[in-house]
Amino acid sequence: MANVRIHARKHRSREFPIIPDHQIDKIQKARNEAFIMVKKGLKDLDNIWNQSSRKRTRVRRRRDIRKKRKKAWIDNKNVRVWFGRGHLNTLQIKWTRERLIRIKEEFEGTLRFTIIQHQEGYLSFRCDSKIIAYCSPGTPIKLCPDWFKKGQKERAVTVVHELSHKNGHIHRRGFKKVKDVINFAKNHPRLARRNPYNFEQFCGEYYERKR
Repeated sequence: MANVRIHARKHRSREFPIIPDHQIDKIQKARNEAFIMVKKGLKDLDNIWNQSSRKRTRVRRRRDIRKKRKKAWIDNKNVRVWFGRGHLNTLQIKWTRERLIRIKEEFEGTLRFTIIQHQEGYLSFRCDSKIIAYCSPGTPIKLCPDWFKKGQKERAVTVVHELSHKNGHIHRRGFKKVKDVINFAKNHPRLARRNPYNFEQFCGEYYERKR
């Protein structure tokens, strides 16, 4: 069983609600699917980063490795689409990879979830018609009732999205369509490389390839 801790937010009676088995099962599966996708995505970023060179001098080797990393990034369609190709240098590649490493490390520890009981109203906390989950640094992932109504893939990529938030990354606006996320990577690549929506879509590409 995955290393997961789950509890439900208290009712007004101050008693913890009983969590149905089907909700626990969906959380476990989403956690496992998300972990697989993150590892697949990180493997691609590792392949981009781990370049070598046979140039004779250290300066030439470093220059050659930088060129190879940039070429490998651009040649990888998934990386290029969701993280852009502009403003690309060694630091940008390093930071993007490190951000996904930190998300992967969250799965290797105890992943905490809190189930919110109401989608709307004063007992819904931050859940509403547009929010199915939320998280901030140092807190569990909060799952709204509508999260359980989504498909298996959407539940899994939402976990990736929220773990990006947990590591301190924010987005100033939402994206209604996938093409908006793609355009964001084209027009604002440096921001896209720390945007939870871009990490969500990037990892989601590996859903069908997980087996």
